[in-house]
Amino acid sequence: METPQERKYLSEQELARLQQILLEMILEVDRICKKHHITYYLGGGTLLGAVRHQGFIPWDDDADLIFRREDYVKFRRVVKKELDPRYFYQDRGTDPYAHYVNPKIRRNGSVYVTEFGAKQTKMHQGIFLDIFIHDATAKSRFFQKLHLLETKACRAMLVATWSQKQYDRKPRWFYGAVNFLIRHSRVTTWEKQTDWALTRYRGRRTGYYYDGTGEHIDHGAFPSAWLGRPKQASFCGHLLPIPSDAHRYLTYSYGDYQKLPPEEERVANHAIVKLQFPND
Repeated sequence: METPQERKYLSEQELARLQQILLEMILEVDRICKKHHITYYLGGGTLLGAVRHQGFIPWDDDADLIFRREDYVKFRRVVKKELDPRYFYQDRGTDPYAHYVNPKIRRNGSVYVTEFGAKQTKMHQGIFLDIFIHDATAKSRFFQKLHLLETKACRAMLVATWSQKQYDRKPRWFYGAVNFLIRHSRVTTWEKQTDWALTRYRGRRTGYYYDGTGEHIDHGAFPSAWLGRPKQASFCGHLLPIPSDAHRYLTYSYGDYQKLPPEEERVANHAIVKLQFPND
């Protein structure tokens, strides 16, 4: 396997093939959700692409979907039975070597190794679609901030324990204690702690969600009404669901989302070490 320093940059043809496979994966999830009346939404850069480009962001190399916790629970009950054999549903229950905070759908027969994944040689590392779960959070700003900090701390410890990361920061006494915990804790302990933090407000109608499993966790809480009843948007020639107030949700996520980034920043998200497409 190539070393993490030997990053692979995708050609136009490779990126187009990758996006086609990702679209097929999205449509497979869409099929299952329609059959079982489960609500989901395009999320992250995939949502941004739907609104701004009516398809993938031209340089995007992944796909993101959003589920509310209650909808994800329904999806998880049926996905392993319903999923086309070309795909693999990956979470801690189906892949004991994967300890991500969010589940993924992987393409069997493919390889998609990132710099982080290069260290995790035993888990399934096919081309993937990310599923991000939005959980309820507190009503007051004070407790929202506490919930966010708790979740971030648990997530950080989960990833660090999984990868056996060691911190070289000040204050030494604090990070020395953190490093001790990382060396002597089980990753399953932090999985349970993270799950407990994420679902602290489960079942409570507080009127707010947060992106507890995703990259926009630092943006804090947002009104649950922004997700609401899905609207349909054109995505690569298909009508797919987006949040009812996609404008506010995208502003929360990206700021002025209609403004294209500078040309030098129009690059793929992942540091790819190895990419192999399926033969079929």
